[in-house]
Amino acid sequence: MVQDIGDAQSEGSRLSKAFEVCGIDRKTLHKLKAEVIALQSRDGRPLAILPMPALTSEERARVLNVSNEPSFADRPIARIVPALA
Repeated sequence: MVQDIGDAQSEGSRLSKAFEVCGIDRKTLHKLKAEVIALQSRDGRPLAILPMPALTSEERARVLNVSNEPSFADRPIARIVPALA
């Protein structure tokens, strides 16, 4: 919708008419634009360096194996970690 309103404006339409057709107001458009930008940058920071996953695939497999053992299968991870520490 944000793109459509931008296209309509660049083709000469008035924003007020575009808002009327879409059934939104100016504040809603600003919120939608902010959401689009946040989604494009994944976390709201345009140049964020995202961390690598904390576990390797082998470590992840070991964690899953332990957490699926019968003695831990019915416990949440918050209870498994202290039990193994």
